[in-house]
Amino acid sequence: MESCFFIQSMDLIGETLRTFTRRTVPRYKIATLMEVTRNRKRQLTIKGLIVFILLVICPSALSLNPTLEVSQYAHASWKVREGFSNGRIRSIAQTTDGYLWLSTEFGLLRFDGVRNTPFTPPAGQHLPSNAIMGLLASRDGKLWIGTDKGLASWDGVRLTQYPELDGQFVFKLIEDHEGSIWAGGLSVPSGKLCQIRS
Repeated sequence: MESCFFIQSMDLIGETLRTFTRRTVPRYKIATLMEVTRNRKRQLTIKGLIVFILLVICPSALSLNPTLEVSQYAHASWKVREGFSNGRIRSIAQTTDGYLWLSTEFGLLRFDGVRNTPFTPPAGQHLPSNAIMGLLASRDGKLWIGTDKGLASWDGVRLTQYPELDGQFVFKLIEDHEGSIWAGGLSVPSGKLCQIRS
C-alpha cells in the first residue's frame, strides 16, 4: 500500500511541476532552449567529423614508425647472469646522483644503467638487515632504506641507523612538503609511525 501511495505522490509532483513550468516558462524560451540544443548537437557532429578526417589523413599518428623493425626499438633487460639478484625487486628509487637503487630480499643493489653492484657499507657500518622492504630517495640526496629490522639512511658517505625503529618492519617511507621523512613500522603487537626531520 505504501509503494502505491509513493507512485501516486510522484505523479502528483510531476503534474504540479509541468503546470508550474507551463505557467512560468514562456513558450518562446522553450523554443530557444530547443534551438540551442540542436545547434550544440550540430557542433558536436562537425567536431567529430573533423577528428575522424584527421585520423584518416594522418594514420602515422596512431602507430609506431612502420619503416622500423621491432628489434630496432631500444629495449634492454638485465638478468641474473648479468649480475642481478635472483630475488624479487621490491622497490626502486633514484637518487640525485642518477643511480637507481633496487631493494631485494637479499640486499640493496646500485644500478648505473649498465652494471649492477651490491651495496657494501663502509667498514664498521651495517644495515639493520639485508631484507630491504622499502626505499625512498629524498630531495636532499639521501637514500632511506627500510628493512625488516629497522631504518637506515645513506648520504653517500655514512650510513645512519634510527634506534626508534629498531626491530620494526619498515615497509613504507614518504617525504612531506617540508622535507620531513615519515616511516611506517610494524612489529608484534603494534606498529609505529615516525617523523624524521633534518
